[in-house]
Amino acid sequence: MLTGNLLAGPGNIAYLAKVSASVELNSDYPANNIIDGLIRISGIGEWASDSKQNPWGGINYPWIRLDWDQKHLIDKIVFYDRSSLDTHLGGGTLQFSDGSELSVNLIPNDGRARVIEFPAKEIDWFRFVVTDGMGDNIGLSEIEVFPSTEDELDPVSMVDPYIETTRGRYFFFVTGSRPFGMISSAPMTRNKNQMGGGYNYNSTEILSFPQIHAWMLSGVELMPATGTINPSGWHDGWKSGFSHNSEIVQPGYHRVFLERYKTWVEQTATNRVSFYRLRYTEDADANILLNLGGYVSTSTMTGAKVKKISNTRIEGSVNTVGRIWGGPEKVKIFFALKFD
Repeated sequence: MLTGNLLAGPGNIAYLAKVSASVELNSDYPANNIIDGLIRISGIGEWASDSKQNPWGGINYPWIRLDWDQKHLIDKIVFYDRSSLDTHLGGGTLQFSDGSELSVNLIPNDGRARVIEFPAKEIDWFRFVVTDGMGDNIGLSEIEVFPSTEDELDPVSMVDPYIETTRGRYFFFVTGSRPFGMISSAPMTRNKNQMGGGYNYNSTEILSFPQIHAWMLSGVELMPATGTINPSGWHDGWKSGFSHNSEIVQPGYHRVFLERYKTWVEQTATNRVSFYRLRYTEDADANILLNLGGYVSTSTMTGAKVKKISNTRIEGSVNTVGRIWGGPEKVKIFFALKFD
């Protein structure tokens, strides 16, 4: 097993596979749930076996298998345990169609991702045999499988947006944008201009999702949240931890899990519009913070105006001032925010 920095690249191909398992608990926990995209939601979208732990600790461990119609060159598999702390799949053995095997260990007990990286293998199936765990009804929430860039013909799949994020400028990393588009959104982990500003790979907290990343122009921050939040605390009041292990970063797409709010955030864009899909994994009062004041990366937002158009739409504007290196003294940004 190799452990190294995660890289952006091709998308998850697990959903293309046929899934089978040694056993399923019942119709609510079928094996096919491990490729449904529902992750870290207790009791929903999970595969569970009928395994039982006997009085002296023995468990009838299950297995699960993914088959594809054609061979794929893969180099990364991500495991997510069931969210319940009462049952824990701790590890197992990957058996590949090429005859090789790989040990998997240290799968977290709370549904966080366990990334397994290895030299690329050309396979059309693999089986994961559970060899360690605790509790009854051992299973998984999700398995994600990623092909190697060596097997990709699309040049976009070879792009690595992480490059330069520890020393570049805030507008270098913009996963929610298109070439020459008017919108350029991305999560922000360091609120500064240069030398690792904007999204920095070495940071472990997301401060917000600014919608504008351009030369001497920035602002309009969004932040999904839950519960009672005091906006006067600014970034320190609403920021959330995250992990690269469950993150997917590609040109034009970003998925990340906000640990504080137990919320999945997916982001993409058209030429003029940012799109977000939010999935709350626990029952909570959902909020979306819109910040229109203060410094963001290179400019300061002032003079905000917001109007409620309906229960699903607001519109407004904000001035951006204080640019360090040139440009107009004041640039006004107009926006509309629509909810489903």
